[in-house]
Amino acid sequence: MHRLPKFMFAGLLALCAMGCAPSPLATVEPATTSANAGRGDDAVAGTVNALVLGDISDEPTEIIEDFQPLADYLAAEQGRQRGAVAVVPDMETMASWLASGKGDVYFDSPYPAMVVSELSGAQPALRRWKGGDAAYHSIIFTRADSDIRSIEDLNGGTLAFEEPSSTSGYMLPLGYLVEAGLRLVEDQEAEQVSADAIGYVFSESGNNSIQWGLAQRVEAAAVGVPDFEEIPPAVREQLRILAETEALPRHLVVLSPTLTPAEVEAITATLLAMDETAAGRETLTSFEATAQFDEFPEGVEAALARIRALYALTQEQ
Repeated sequence: MHRLPKFMFAGLLALCAMGCAPSPLATVEPATTSANAGRGDDAVAGTVNALVLGDISDEPTEIIEDFQPLADYLAAEQGRQRGAVAVVPDMETMASWLASGKGDVYFDSPYPAMVVSELSGAQPALRRWKGGDAAYHSIIFTRADSDIRSIEDLNGGTLAFEEPSSTSGYMLPLGYLVEAGLRLVEDQEAEQVSADAIGYVFSESGNNSIQWGLAQRVEAAAVGVPDFEEIPPAVREQLRILAETEALPRHLVVLSPTLTPAEVEAITATLLAMDETAAGRETLTSFEATAQFDEFPEGVEAALARIRALYALTQEQ
């Protein structure tokens, strides 16, 4: 779960520049689940010449199972001795690992990918079609039997977001509402929300947001399309969609700033070509049903500029 308290980037960047030590890994490679592995040496890789894929999760066993085939594939294509997977507990640790070169490649949705990129100096390089989706957006909904028929009607009520670091469950819907001219305030008590503002709470998951909306624990909820589409059709009929946001890339590929230009070019070329071979497609399928990697259609700078703008709105809350 990618929770990140509000803080100044400059402070953490300065700390990392002075050699901040990453938190212990939850686990590392497939054969190792020791909490002592990977404390700042080459234990995570097992050898200096490993290619390391990183992820942020509290379910390391599942992540390693999904990531290891891709780590092996990339390592072989890059002439590395082996591929390894590092699962870390938070965005700060991932940023430290990328900045130090202990991690090479990191995949995530726009919000956490942007935070890690900003903190580490790493640059998002490609788009990942996770689950077969190139992009995704968010849906804001209420119950169909509610008197709420527009986002403006949410004033005075409470909206459920997922968690503060969620792209589709927070950043996208929050940006949509703020840019529509609405005022949002975080409030745990619905009765404290003034008539000229929308109160919001965090449910901690898309499923929770959906349940809270159905149970009228909140007036409305915001979730990503993948979560909304998993609602059974009969249940979905009980809901009214109030708004759908713009779409953002489903996942970004972030590369360590310690990689040389030649290494960056080689890794991106390998990822871009994976869907063109049987072995590559098989590896992609095992990697959380990834369809392919490709360039940002609008160009990397334009894509990142919009993500940064939406992220900035979350920091104003």
